[in-house]
Amino acid sequence: MSSTLILLRQILIMFLLMIAGYCLRKKQLLSLEGASSVSNLMLYICGPAIMILSFDTSFSYLRLQNMGIAFLFSVLITLVSIFLAKLFMSSEQTLEQFGIVFCNSGFIGLPLVQNILGTECVFYLTIYMAVFTLFVWTYGIYLISKGKTKIKLSKAFLNPAMFSVFIGFFLFCTPFTLPDIVHETFQLLGDCNTPLGMIVLGSYLANSSSVHIFTSKEGYKVSFFRLIVVPLCTVFVMMLLPMQYYDIRMTLLIANSTPVGVMLAMFSQMYAGDFEYGARIVSLSTLLSLISIPLVLSMTNILW
Repeated sequence: MSSTLILLRQILIMFLLMIAGYCLRKKQLLSLEGASSVSNLMLYICGPAIMILSFDTSFSYLRLQNMGIAFLFSVLITLVSIFLAKLFMSSEQTLEQFGIVFCNSGFIGLPLVQNILGTECVFYLTIYMAVFTLFVWTYGIYLISKGKTKIKLSKAFLNPAMFSVFIGFFLFCTPFTLPDIVHETFQLLGDCNTPLGMIVLGSYLANSSSVHIFTSKEGYKVSFFRLIVVPLCTVFVMMLLPMQYYDIRMTLLIANSTPVGVMLAMFSQMYAGDFEYGARIVSLSTLLSLISIPLVLSMTNILW
């Protein structure tokens, strides 16, 4: 299956789930408080389960080396994204800055990596997601709360997502593996991540007119930087890495080509921001990614 068809399928699934959340909210079957609780379930349970599973594989020194390389380049690309967001957005546009920096590497990136590069490359995507988590729980929260919540290193490492990375790394470095019943349980929890996230996003959208999704100039500006500028910068940054690390190159590029992360809407609600505006940006960038991701991947074949 081509990357375009994979992307089209994922976006169709995403919007069908969003419609379900939209209808639940309109029928008063899902309250904003309920949506917030579901968001917490995703952040504290479902997401960590996926990350632990990706580390549940046999150890090798080559994989360990590649893990370090993926980690360093993930940090570098994230810092470049932060620089771009600060350069082209004002200090007051914190939601827009968050949207440029933090992407939807899980729902869109995971199936693309699996189908284009193979399941073994999901390991590198998890390293990126670990870096993503580190920045979200520090810089991301600070940004969304407009400085009201101070950055604490304890939040960067003492949260469920990072605990899952530590547990996963332990499994990777030791002969231990998850028992089958635990593996299956984590698999089920991980499978809940996508539908729950889209249902929550749909419930957010139910609180505003859907036509506003396509009328925000700032939404298009954020989408342009998130879907075009950041991926192109990623292409050039990854050229610092020799072609023998092609799998790492492509995995990080796919991750950084994905649209604005659903966490923009979730964190906006959790920290009393404009969650409706955040949800509209997520929806617009997701639609536009149908065009941008195949375009970026095709351009990569020329530049690399």
